[in-house]
Amino acid sequence: MYDLSELKISGINFTENKGQIIDGNHNLRPDILYVGDGGGMKVYLRKSGISYVLSKTTAKKDEEKVLNERTGMENEIQQITNIHLHRIDLDFVDCNSNITILRDNEAQGYSNYYYGHCPKGITNVHSYNRVVYQNVFPNIDFVFYGGKKEGLKYDIIVKPGGDPNNIKLKYSGADELEITNGELKIKNSIAEITENIPCLLYTSPSPRD
Repeated sequence: MYDLSELKISGINFTENKGQIIDGNHNLRPDILYVGDGGGMKVYLRKSGISYVLSKTTAKKDEEKVLNERTGMENEIQQITNIHLHRIDLDFVDCNSNITILRDNEAQGYSNYYYGHCPKGITNVHSYNRVVYQNVFPNIDFVFYGGKKEGLKYDIIVKPGGDPNNIKLKYSGADELEITNGELKIKNSIAEITENIPCLLYTSPSPRD
C-alpha cells in the first residue's frame, strides 16, 4: 500500500472526465480519466499512470505606500500572489493496453462545468471514492482510494497467476528519489511525498462447491 498522507490531503474524490479537462493550450485531455483535488495537490488518473500536480501559493507585500484618494490615508499596495506548481508523473511500464476501469462508492451530488470550450455545459458529472484499474499487468490490479482522512492511498493486488516481478513503475519530474527504511521519498520543490513500504495483496481462488 502506498501512502501520500504527508501532504495532509483529505476527502479526495475522483471526478470523471467527461470533456471538461483541457491543457494549457486548450486541448482536450482524453487520456485523463479521473481527477481528484486534495487541497494543495491534484491527482490525475491517466490511462497508463498517475500524475500529481502540487501547488504552493505565496504572497509578499510591496513596501511602497500609496495615497488613498478617498480617505487621504496612506495604504500599502495589495499583496502580490505567486503560485508555484510541480508535476510528478508515475507511469506503468509495459502495461496492458486494454486495462479495464471500474469505479464505485459514488459521492453525493454532481458537478456542472461551463467553460469556453464547452459553453453549453458538461453536466451531471459524478465523483467516486474508489477507482479500480483491472489487469494493469497480467492478473494485477491497482485500486485507488479517495475520501480518506489520512490521505490518498492505492493498493496493488496480485491475483492468482499474477507475477509481482511484472510490476514496473517509472517516476518522472521528481527532484530526487530516495529509499529510506524501505520507504520511497519523492523529493520535489514543494513537499516531500512518502510512499510506504509496498504490501502486495494476494487473492486466493474461490473454493469449489
